[in-house]
Amino acid sequence: KLNIEIPEPENSDAAKFIASKVFTRQQIIVWDNDFTDGASASFNVPTGLYKIMMTSYKDNVLISSELVSLVFFIQR
Repeated sequence: KLNIEIPEPENSDAAKFIASKVFTRQQIIVWDNDFTDGASASFNVPTGLYKIMMTSYKDNVLISSELVSLVFFIQR
């Protein structure tokens, strides 16, 4: 699994993580609304190059969107 962890996003109550496979643009979406240990996502994805975006929300309103990582992941 491809695991991503970041500090808790400011002024938000939910985070949407999107792993986009760079060459096929296939997307996997994971939501996190429990920030007791920061914001995190675990993606069950095959080997590939991925762009990870995180969008934060407060009361269902988009607060910010940012590139978290560009990673080459090898599934074992």
